[in-house]
Formats: sequence, structure tokens, C-alpha cells
Amino acid sequence: MMNKKNQNFLFLAVCMLNMVMFGLVIDTNGSPVREFLQGLAVGISAVAVLVMLWGLAKERRSRA
Repeated sequence: MMNKKNQNFLFLAVCMLNMVMFGLVIDTNGSPVREFLQGLAVGISAVAVLVMLWGLAKERRSRA
């Protein structure tokens, strides 16, 4: 079973991978709807990464 810190790092890695996959791999063919959905998915992943980094920093600060 994974501990909380390893789960946080795994979630961070998955969110970063989602940003790369949605940003680079998905072809929009110039469709505004697909571009919007791609931007939305990348934005949600970016927010998740920032929240996770903030949570890790807060956890580290509370232990120190």
C-alpha cells in the first residue's frame, strides 16, 4: 500500500502527463470546440498540479 506522500507524487505525475498528452497529442484540426476542450483539459490539469504543489509545500512547512 502506498503512503500519502507517494500518492501525492503519483497524482502530480499523472496530472503533468495529462497536460502533455492533451496539449501535444490531441489534434484539433482547427475546430474551435476541440481547441476549447483541449484548453480546458490542460487548464484543469495545470490547476491540479499547482494545488498539489501548494499542498506539498504546506505539508512540508507544517512539519518543519
